[in-house]
Amino acid sequence: MGCDLDNPPIAYRISTLMVEKLPLLVRYKALAHNKACIRGNLAVERLPRLLQLCLSSHSSIEVALGFEWSFAYDCVLLTMKIEASLGLECQRCLAQMQWKTQLRNQLCIVDSNTHANQLPHNTDCYVCASDKMPIADLIEDELLLVMPQQPMHENRDECDLDFINYLNHYRYRKQRSKSI
Repeated sequence: MGCDLDNPPIAYRISTLMVEKLPLLVRYKALAHNKACIRGNLAVERLPRLLQLCLSSHSSIEVALGFEWSFAYDCVLLTMKIEASLGLECQRCLAQMQWKTQLRNQLCIVDSNTHANQLPHNTDCYVCASDKMPIADLIEDELLLVMPQQPMHENRDECDLDFINYLNHYRYRKQRSKSI
């Protein structure tokens, strides 16, 4: 179930929309009835909660969204693929680092909590009471869910050793002064 965003079938290719900047709101039911895919970039500046965590705006987020109607669940099925590269602060050395992620997810978009409660227990849902869905908020939520709470360079050798040595020296002096 769902649209293969890497190799969409012919029906999807006809209704694929490539945009430079993703819209903030989409009419998700109309997109689902047309089995549409939207591909484009989303600027970090349009995601206020994520922007607070980024050191620079040299971050990129590429998004592919596939919409279709799920007759089994009587709702819109959203298939999403998000590739992001974000400039974050390493919590070990406090220097900038690039955190990269690729995520895929499927959500059922429903119009009420009642409808969401009727779906199988393990089904991911997004409740949208309006006919327009704020995709920027949804993408921001998905990225915040997978982002590490304490980002660090994958390899300790990538950290700023001068700063780490300074911190260790400072800690040593502080501990020594307490013991005297």
